[in-house]
Amino acid sequence: MRYYLARKLPAGYAAVPLAYKLFMLFGVIFIAIVFIYYTQDVVNQLKQKTKDDVRLYVMLYQVALSDQASSVATNLIFEEVISSVNFPIIFADSAYEPQYWKELHGIEDGMATDADEATVDKVRVVLAELAEQGRSVEIVSNNQLFYHMFYGDPKLVKQLQMMPFVEVGVIAIFILVGFIGFRNIKRAEQRNIWVGMAKETAHQLGTPLSALMGWLQLLRSRVSEEPEARENEGTICSEDILSRMESDVHRLERIANRFSLIGSKPTLATVDAEDILMTVVDYFSRRLPHSGEGVRIEFERSNPKPVSVNSELIEWVFENVIKNALEACDSKRGLVRIKSGFSKAGGCVSIEISDNGKGMSPNQVKKVFQPGYTTKKRGWGLGLALAHRIVSEYHRGEIFVSNSAPGRGTTFRIDLPIADPNKKAKNRG
Repeated sequence: MRYYLARKLPAGYAAVPLAYKLFMLFGVIFIAIVFIYYTQDVVNQLKQKTKDDVRLYVMLYQVALSDQASSVATNLIFEEVISSVNFPIIFADSAYEPQYWKELHGIEDGMATDADEATVDKVRVVLAELAEQGRSVEIVSNNQLFYHMFYGDPKLVKQLQMMPFVEVGVIAIFILVGFIGFRNIKRAEQRNIWVGMAKETAHQLGTPLSALMGWLQLLRSRVSEEPEARENEGTICSEDILSRMESDVHRLERIANRFSLIGSKPTLATVDAEDILMTVVDYFSRRLPHSGEGVRIEFERSNPKPVSVNSELIEWVFENVIKNALEACDSKRGLVRIKSGFSKAGGCVSIEISDNGKGMSPNQVKKVFQPGYTTKKRGWGLGLALAHRIVSEYHRGEIFVSNSAPGRGTTFRIDLPIADPNKKAKNRG
């Protein structure tokens, strides 16, 4: 089991490499530049072709207006050439009044003699815009100005100008969807690993626990069968050891039960968070050195309001945070302070666990709850990650580092929503 987790867990929790993110970012920028450059080149070519076509139409128009042009040639020029224009054009007289127009957006093709005044006004607006852009050519024949020809870009040019933005937008959407999908897959992998690890651990702990419980029952039965031997001091000591063994075995049972709860919806009950904290503090206090200087735990109680939690899981959270605080402290002058209180603004019970240990940098604070992240030489970096999931997902609370600095200790804060009084009354009833 240890070998499997040590090999598989870090790979499952690996974050997206920075090089990959930069590659994707610069890849999108490069693609966008290529699209924009290529599209602009095509647009410029089309604009130039439009100008060339306009010059050709003007020359043909001038030929049609000349005295030398036959009626057949004139009709051919107007009916087959000028009328086949597929870009916006406006013919205006010398006073810049529209006479004929074609391919204008939102305006039907026509002539001033057949159109109403409202339509002509719309054409005048387009004419003014094209005049500001300098898109006009004079049609002169026999040194006489007949028309001003105004022209615009074909629809294809406008569509091509929008294409790079559409293409880049589509690529960005695909990347965003891919990133969200990748992140969800990674989260699913993490949860599956957590659940699998928890179930496997519960299974592995269950077998030796059953055997230990059997041995304890056998030893206790033998002690009860020899009442005269109970007067012997050594036998009494053995019975005390049996009691301690039994207490630790029951604790192992609770640990196995905690792991089995991961991945399933836990049962919540209305309890006093300080009672659970006191149990954890007593457990660690019995195992701290008591001679001379050493690590101390101070617990400041304030009798806050009850919370609705799963006691086994919340006790596990408290153990993880307090254990991390103890390990961060100096073995001779370490101090862990625990205090709880009620936050009226947040409607929750707040528990602060502080230590005077080595502290963390801002970068470490950002990563402290990430699965697989640890500053210890040994460890899988799962304790605080599991604690974060238990608090946030199972209890809709919050756990975070409220204060930390290198060499100045760390303070973790756990906020748990207070229990609903109606549910509490129902439980008691």
